[in-house]
Amino acid sequence: MDVAPLTRQACLGLLARRDRAHVAYTDRALPAIRPFRYAMVGQQLVLRVPSDDLAGRLDGQVLALSVDEGPWTVVVTGAAHLLRSSACVGLSAVSVACEDVRSSLPFAATGQLTAP
Repeated sequence: MDVAPLTRQACLGLLARRDRAHVAYTDRALPAIRPFRYAMVGQQLVLRVPSDDLAGRLDGQVLALSVDEGPWTVVVTGAAHLLRSSACVGLSAVSVACEDVRSSLPFAATGQLTAP
């Protein structure tokens, strides 16, 4: 069997093909996981947040995002920062730097794809 690691660039490519992720964060001292829509902007993920209140609570937190693409699961961790751009008027959003990007197959923690 050949084992091929998934590179950071391959992970970012998989992220760029999707627009929804499950995001893990802390909300009022409790763990929370919920789906968010996102867009890749360079090496950053920009999350659409349903309310200014939640966007404010996410500001400065380290988030974990999980995106499924075929047999792969790509997990990103990074700090969230509230976007205050005029381009986001009417839309609450936070930017997450892709500080750590890892991939794995379901039920595997190796970050590698096994090919027959």
